[in-house]
Amino acid sequence: MTESITFPAMPDIRPVSKCCWLVDCDYTGPEIDGKQTTIAAGLKTDGGSIPRIVWPMIGHPFQIPGLAAFVLHDAEYMAELYTRRECDWRLLCGLKLLGIWWWKRNAIYLAVRLGGCVVWSAHHIADVSAARDIVGIFSAQKKTIDTPPAV
Repeated sequence: MTESITFPAMPDIRPVSKCCWLVDCDYTGPEIDGKQTTIAAGLKTDGGSIPRIVWPMIGHPFQIPGLAAFVLHDAEYMAELYTRRECDWRLLCGLKLLGIWWWKRNAIYLAVRLGGCVVWSAHHIADVSAARDIVGIFSAQKKTIDTPPAV
């Protein structure tokens, strides 16, 4: 990952319930390993999937600036754009780009690596397919938006 990359401004989101927010406009994340995740307006997110018991150590699920990376991670997971490991790695890189200090971003990464399998394994083909209608990959090398393979 190149250190000179900056994270784009926070996506426009609004609450639709206590634990669910909606991305209000199209958003493209930072370039990480030559790829950017694109999100069309309409994606629903729960922010960071952080258990309440660790909020004092890691922070609230809708904390700023981490929320920008959490939204992208949610989109990548929902659409299974990359392997689970790569989605989690991209979250860690995003948190670093946002300036989240080493201990906190690695604690979040560890929690995601340990607990993310529960979310990943609960995916249904129809949900992944629907998510791929609004989430994609922009490849910097090709200058095109790649459509993930059908599920």
